[in-house]
Amino acid sequence: MKEKILNKIITLQESRIALFLFVISFILRFAYTIFAYFNNVMDSYGDDKGYYQLAKEIVLQGKILYNINLHQYAFAIGPGLPWINALTILVFGQNWLGIFLVTSLASALVTLFTYKVALKVMNRPEALLAGVWSCLYLFYFKFAPTCGKDIWMALFMILIIYFLIELFYEKKFTWAKFLLFTLIYVYSFHLDERFFLLAPLLFLYILISETYGFTRFKIAKSVYFTLLVILLMVPWSIRNYKQHDKIVIISSRTERLTDKIFGYKSRTFEWDNIDDLYGRYYIHDYQIDSVLAGNKTVTDGGVEITEKQRQAMLKGKLPHAFKPHEAFWVRTKDLLRPFQIGGEYQKTGYSYYSKSLRHNVASFLFYGILFFFSFPGFYFLFKNHRKFFYLFLMTILLYTFIHSFFVPWTTWRYRLPLDAIFIIVGCLGLSVFYKAVKIRFGINSLI
Repeated sequence: MKEKILNKIITLQESRIALFLFVISFILRFAYTIFAYFNNVMDSYGDDKGYYQLAKEIVLQGKILYNINLHQYAFAIGPGLPWINALTILVFGQNWLGIFLVTSLASALVTLFTYKVALKVMNRPEALLAGVWSCLYLFYFKFAPTCGKDIWMALFMILIIYFLIELFYEKKFTWAKFLLFTLIYVYSFHLDERFFLLAPLLFLYILISETYGFTRFKIAKSVYFTLLVILLMVPWSIRNYKQHDKIVIISSRTERLTDKIFGYKSRTFEWDNIDDLYGRYYIHDYQIDSVLAGNKTVTDGGVEITEKQRQAMLKGKLPHAFKPHEAFWVRTKDLLRPFQIGGEYQKTGYSYYSKSLRHNVASFLFYGILFFFSFPGFYFLFKNHRKFFYLFLMTILLYTFIHSFFVPWTTWRYRLPLDAIFIIVGCLGLSVFYKAVKIRFGINSLI
């Protein structure tokens, strides 16, 4: 009886801490978005303006399964983000602050579930550190005043991990939670197609859990998960077939793969030249001397050739078509590294990018420190909690693999869905390192 009462008290305390972190996160993020709003952050938007316009047009059309003739972005992205933004406009009207309010809520939920996942992995002090770090995480602030899907992808990633652990590691299984987990996962890849490629990892985790490491023949939950995912994909798949007159998975961005599978003739889209070898960033070999001399400052596609790029070219760093291994390495680096030393070519080998000193410092302080401390964190998990080790590591590796092989326009912000994992494992590693230092130098207390 005393143990039950104690557990209830602990659970209540943890719930209060989680709620406190959520509320503080939301207040701080929304305060920042108000500041950004009155400083006209919207003027710097590119894609976000298109997402906002699409949401407004969906509201006018009044259809959940909206028509593709609304806007060019209706072709390019899945319905998850347009549905969220359209619902926000329905509730708050056509204003950016409504969008910022909802995105701030989503960002605060990332902190809430980061703390809840951390509690499952480590002791409360370390979990609290992870929660506070997430609460103050600069890049969650940066993407709160936007209309894009970066924060939403981060939220769905930590939600998927949370329910996986709750249902299949802690064995707190209920069919209601299982249905909710499957709905969250299906919505995640309607938000962004990259989540669809996580399906094998989720299926394997469920299968290993219910078969107790393949020692029993029990596959009901794995089968139900697969069938539910397929069933929940049907409405949007039917809509896509009617709109495109062919099978299209989620959005037209998947056509490069599905057209080959089903034998369709591929279409061309405006966004194709973003990563096309001879696209907007391309510099012909015969134009190199003109660029080096400072006479040519804009590519034929209309992209500025910066002075940083010209200086790099003078030092022998010339743009060139990436070989497969070069593209793989550059995308992997840009996704995971905590800072960038010098500029480099990205995408197909012609787009030059260099982070500012301020960005490098911010990236190292908020992400890089925990990136490095995640190494002892992962080692600790490997020694003590293998299931968490494999879940976290495989999620990072698979998500990185998707970008390294399939997403030519990969950039550092695409890492945001992984940052909660690095915060959790990094804070664990920081604690492990701190305790090792105390033992090594005989320090009783530093705090």
